[in-house]
Amino acid sequence: MSAKQPAVWSIQSEGIIEAESLFINTRHIAVGWPKMGNLSQIEASRDAFRIKIAACYLEMHTRLIPIYASELFQFVHRIAIADVVVFPAAFDRKIYLGQIKGPYRYDPSLSESYPNLYPVKWLTALPETQFTPRTLREIRFPMMISRIRDNPEEMLALLETGTGYSGRAE
Repeated sequence: MSAKQPAVWSIQSEGIIEAESLFINTRHIAVGWPKMGNLSQIEASRDAFRIKIAACYLEMHTRLIPIYASELFQFVHRIAIADVVVFPAAFDRKIYLGQIKGPYRYDPSLSESYPNLYPVKWLTALPETQFTPRTLREIRFPMMISRIRDNPEEMLALLETGTGYSGRAE
């Protein structure tokens, strides 16, 4: 029987310097949403996350609430220890690949703006040219958290070999 393959997640920081510094310097991935407090205290359902977002962020457009609720639910209840995380950094235009090393935690002392986090061990940082165009599109999908479903094998292979895309046709 083969070991279960870890899930691969892309996390975006929208180029925010504070988030990128937190991710790289303190070795965490994080999301903000400070008004919501400890996300693990919200009932484990997307509906509960929708209700909490609507109550905490009254100015938010109602069409966005289910999208963000789904992302936050996944962040707390789907990401697991040993999963792979992919972070496209704006500051150096590299793609960081790492592994989740501990459980979700709420820690506003580390960052008031990004209190919801996971510890991560960064394993490599590669230039964008190491990735196929198809994979780059998925990594850069405009969501703060998304599971890489189309081609997670490419990221897992990069972690094993340290080599990537060589300009081959897709």
